Amino acid sequence: MVVSGNWRLEDAKAGVTTPMDSSRIHQTLQHLFISNLENVLTLPTWFQHFTSLQILYVRNCSKLSSLPEGTHHLTALKILMIERCPKLSKRCIKENGEDWPKIAHVPDFYCEAMKTSTTDDE
Repeated sequence: MVVSGNWRLEDAKAGVTTPMDSSRIHQTLQHLFISNLENVLTLPTWFQHFTSLQILYVRNCSKLSSLPEGTHHLTALKILMIERCPKLSKRCIKENGEDWPKIAHVPDFYCEAMKTSTTDDE
């Protein structure tokens, strides 16, 4: 569902089908909330095409273990929050996490594994 630049993806237990073929969504989506995706291991490759995405909130996705390779292309991303995603959180730890290079450009990043946000460093 797309409502004024916002999209929520929640509670999917099997394969996730989405209206991602629309280039309009890729160009206009600003806020994405991903929650309770029990069996998702990684986000799809189309994720990197959300060039207007400013806020990404990922919560309670216990098997989510990595971010897509193109995540560093999300240059408009200003806020990233990762909560209750233990595997992903470990990979996103500042400077030494495997996925850190993909998100190092995000000015306001919070991850439970860090128990802090990148804005606290200033």
